[in-house]
Amino acid sequence: MLTALRSKTAGWVAKFFVAILAASFAVWGVSDVFTGYRSDVIATVGDHEIPAETFTTTFNQRIRAASQQTGKLITPDEARQMGLDRQVLGQLVQQAALEEQGRRLGLAVPDDAVAERIVSNPSFQNAQGQFDRQGFIRLLQANGLSEAGYVELERARLLRASVASAVDRELTVPEVLAKAVFTHRNATRSGRYFTLPQDAAGEVAAPSEEDVKAYYDSHKRDFTAPEFRTLALLKLQPSDLVDTVSVSDEALKSAYEARKEQFTVPEKRRVLQIPFPSEEEAAAARERIANGEAFTAVAEERGLTETDYGLGLVTRDGIPDATLAEAAFALGKDEVSQPVKGRLSTVLLTVTEIQPGSVEPFDAVRDDLEKALKLERAKDEILDVHDRIEDERASGATLHEIAQSVDLPLIQVDAIDRAGNGPDGQPIRNIPAKEEVVSLAFESDVGVENDPVPTPEEGFVWVDVIDVVPETVKPLDQVHDEAVEKLTAERRREQLRDRAQALAKRANEGASLDELAAEIGATVGDIGPLNRTETAPGFGSAAVAALFRGAIDSATSTYDETTGSFLVIEPTREADPAYSPGSEQARALARVLRTNIGDDLFGQYMLDLEDTLGVEINNELWPRLSGQQS
Repeated sequence: MLTALRSKTAGWVAKFFVAILAASFAVWGVSDVFTGYRSDVIATVGDHEIPAETFTTTFNQRIRAASQQTGKLITPDEARQMGLDRQVLGQLVQQAALEEQGRRLGLAVPDDAVAERIVSNPSFQNAQGQFDRQGFIRLLQANGLSEAGYVELERARLLRASVASAVDRELTVPEVLAKAVFTHRNATRSGRYFTLPQDAAGEVAAPSEEDVKAYYDSHKRDFTAPEFRTLALLKLQPSDLVDTVSVSDEALKSAYEARKEQFTVPEKRRVLQIPFPSEEEAAAARERIANGEAFTAVAEERGLTETDYGLGLVTRDGIPDATLAEAAFALGKDEVSQPVKGRLSTVLLTVTEIQPGSVEPFDAVRDDLEKALKLERAKDEILDVHDRIEDERASGATLHEIAQSVDLPLIQVDAIDRAGNGPDGQPIRNIPAKEEVVSLAFESDVGVENDPVPTPEEGFVWVDVIDVVPETVKPLDQVHDEAVEKLTAERRREQLRDRAQALAKRANEGASLDELAAEIGATVGDIGPLNRTETAPGFGSAAVAALFRGAIDSATSTYDETTGSFLVIEPTREADPAYSPGSEQARALARVLRTNIGDDLFGQYMLDLEDTLGVEINNELWPRLSGQQS
């Protein structure tokens, strides 16, 4: 499919497909029209069918992407509670609707456009920015895609983009809207406030045993030990195969010659230049220098500073103008060039320092070069070993048996929770592609044969769940002191909240903020001016929201999440910003508004398009796929 594209050796990015399949257009809800349909089709849009397998694959990839973005492992159940399953279904329906509309409009994406998109994708390029066909194929294979299949995925993406981009192409933002939003966002308030100290809560009575028991019973989730799983992991990385690879001296020497630039330190020169408006003026200045005047004196006579005429210590490639670079690197030390006509002006050049280039000899880089070649060859052998492992799994061999057969390390994980921690609460280390491995382990079950997880090092990890220890509620006698501490802290917060509300009420009845603060041993401070998006130390977003909540000189109380304290706040001044339509700030806001309005328009367009095309959801299959039925 892409056989004419250039190929070079380079690494590949295994996580690419999480992003490419998870990132799409914004998602709107799906019409709640549920009808029966084929058992392997989750939805139809017009004549376009969405296979159930597509939903399942995309849903799992979205879970992994969300886990990576949040830094927390998200379970399928948690994803469903977040509505991620409906978002994925909405995304797939939206994509299908755009593709169906594109076909009905007679749109088509030419092969050249698809090829250009693939070749220019950084995920398929080597360190030199060139398309790496070998890495491209490895990445597709690792993610279970054929070249032809991926080409069609890209063709569909381009088709969807063609339809979608037409919706808001001529959109403009009304000036009155831009000004109103600008004023709301940039209006500022100042005020006075004080923070309640912890002892302002007064005495917190020790809870009775009945209270502790009741708190424990209503907060059992806080005292629950997580589910743990025992895992067997078979790791296949290029580094695991390096010792099985040999490289001849002939191959090393050939690679050295081919990569000599990597071992070369280029010559550097400290170059000075004086620009002139004409060749005649440059020649006259050169004659003066030849007669004994200093090069720098001539430069300074023309109003140039050292920063202006000094190019620094540069390599040949460090001089943007190739003509000037060629001339500068042809000079001897302290020699002055003839007038050189560059792209922008005619210049005189001189070189005050030369640092010769050097090439590391073969013997000096031999060991590092051998390691690099072995690693490259090991990467080429990865898929062969991968296929051998898959064949042995298909024949019924355990990961333990396969590890011995292929002489690879087997990692035993005695107990790990969904967060990747052990029973002691500490992270378990030395698990390759840890987030993806743990996520897969908790999606799977004992006896289930899972697909291998690609690793960033261009390898794979096979995961077997050996045992499952369900989450358990710790008995009260084991967590009694913790329960007392949590209950006491909760009551202290409640008493502080009530005290803060009472103080704010008294302020609004005429008491001064200074008197109220002194009453509890606090100090009144000034805050602002702040706009709605700004914060200050000890004055977080909730406090800023409270500053803007009421009228000027009207006190309110709030809880500040940054300090864990309650505050009483009294806004004293408000100022609206000056609005200039041509300012960079106003133009930036207009761009944001255009995007937001465009998203709204696109959402309305999609609702109408889906209604026109007709969306049908398989009401027998959806509950099973979405986890509503086990």
